[in-house]
Amino acid sequence: MRIHALTARAVRESLTADELARAAGAAADALLEVWPEVVQVRPELAAVLRANTDALADHAPDILWDPDGHPVLFRAGTSLLDTGLAAPAVTYWRAMAGNASVRTASAP
Repeated sequence: MRIHALTARAVRESLTADELARAAGAAADALLEVWPEVVQVRPELAAVLRANTDALADHAPDILWDPDGHPVLFRAGTSLLDTGLAAPAVTYWRAMAGNASVRTASAP
């Protein structure tokens, strides 16, 4: 599904924190649900799913890491490797490691 960026922003800004958390969690679950186990046969689908995961992570990073990283974040990194995109995969996994260590350091 596509939505204009201004419309998406207006919706995000109208949500309470609890509504945003539920919506982001549902979106992450939905991405994971439609993501095929084997993506090499449909690299264009994998690219779209990664882009959507990146957009979701950009707008709701704390939600996707609470309490641990949502599985869709890991699927996106694995997808880069499965598609043969080694350099972007290294960059992705380094960022994931940084995010994980920041959250571990700030955990009570």
